[in-house]
Amino acid sequence: MEKLGIFTILLLALVLIGCTDNGELTVVNNSNDDVWFRINHGNEITLEANQDYEKSWELSSNIFGVEEKDVEIDYSGYHVFTSDIEFSIEAGESKKFKIYADGGAITIWNNSNIFYIEEVYISDSDDQYWGNNQISSDIGPGESITWTVSPGFWDIQLVDDWGNVFVAMNEYIELDVTTIFAYDGFKKAAHPAGGKKVEFTPRNNPGEMQIEMK
Repeated sequence: MEKLGIFTILLLALVLIGCTDNGELTVVNNSNDDVWFRINHGNEITLEANQDYEKSWELSSNIFGVEEKDVEIDYSGYHVFTSDIEFSIEAGESKKFKIYADGGAITIWNNSNIFYIEEVYISDSDDQYWGNNQISSDIGPGESITWTVSPGFWDIQLVDDWGNVFVAMNEYIELDVTTIFAYDGFKKAAHPAGGKKVEFTPRNNPGEMQIEMK
């Protein structure tokens, strides 16, 4: 009887103390290009297309409940709008977080040897106005800048350091595809930059259109 009592006490102690049971997280890149993310504001991690990343935490469970880990993931990519998400992972739980492409990308490449691009306007083709200049510093020869945009039709306008204005109108940007626009591939315009569009042909883009510099 004494041995049985000791065994019962040990068993009860184990139940009260609980056991360690990892909480596991897998981050999956379901886009066709690199994405960058941080977990709980830690170091930045790069995932190539279709790669995944695994992380686990030692958590415990007992008769009083299951321990949880609060997780925050902030992420971005060439075809992914910057975002963040919060959730909890319980002891013994395996969770997958998948990052999908939700945009395409526009890259402006200055392939000129001497000219500088001083202004860039990127506007939804259904918008009658160019909006604000998208760059705060010049794009020099050989340099490029990329924006993530919603799939659909976009208008692009450039101004170089000689005051020349160039346009590319009704350019379709596909989901998860980077479209490169070279300086010498634009059509020269005879009107001032910015303001209301002189050439305007609505294309009925679906929903609200987004743009984000990378």
